[in-house]
Amino acid sequence: YKVLGLVTGQSTTGTGLFTEVGASWTDFFGMQSQAYNKKIANGEELCLLQIRSKAVRAGGNAVIAVDIDYSEMGGEKGMIMVCMSGTVVKLNNLEVLDQYKVESIKKISFLADKLHASNNKYAEILEKLN
Repeated sequence: YKVLGLVTGQSTTGTGLFTEVGASWTDFFGMQSQAYNKKIANGEELCLLQIRSKAVRAGGNAVIAVDIDYSEMGGEKGMIMVCMSGTVVKLNNLEVLDQYKVESIKKISFLADKLHASNNKYAEILEKLN
């Protein structure tokens, strides 16, 4: 594979008053806070979408060595931050992957190429208009 660079994704979510109240009760009874867990999972999913999108734009077809960090921010404002980073690579030998992943990579690469071509055509049209 060829290393193409670093990608990052960030998500910051407010917890909200009802989440805070519910979390107080779950903390008191030593239970899991489903509301917090859902917000964290949504943040992870958003970060994953961001790094995948950035990887495709960088010409890669995979992200390796992904790191996820979590932080509470905003003091008493109840903000949860999820950050994700990874290394974008271009896999040369797709035969090491299962068929579903190979088909997904090919489809994403095809769509990314079409999008890139459309963006170039759009830029040419704008340039002619100016």
